[in-house]
Amino acid sequence: MREVIIPLGEPSVFARVALGRKPYAGTWPDEKWARHLLGKVGRFQSSGFALLPLLTNRETVAVLFGDNPDTGRPLGRLDTLETFVNQAGIALENAFLQRKVHAMQAQ
Repeated sequence: MREVIIPLGEPSVFARVALGRKPYAGTWPDEKWARHLLGKVGRFQSSGFALLPLLTNRETVAVLFGDNPDTGRPLGRLDTLETFVNQAGIALENAFLQRKVHAMQAQ
């Protein structure tokens, strides 16, 4: 997935998640960039998917993508996964802050 590039300057569910900093879970939208991603990863039996923004300092630094390609079952509740992604963002913020503090102490 690291090689997949989806521009945020064009309207898409990916731009809404990244720029709006809100998760999405639902069916595949019939839009250009959703079709592009499906072309790269394959749809298999997936009927829907989720996108969760990873936020650090109130900015989206990554977007977690998930689906059920083998079974096609709905994703169900994502509360625990959302909490985990939020905690990962906080951990990144702390790591960046620690790096800044060490750099300032070295001066």
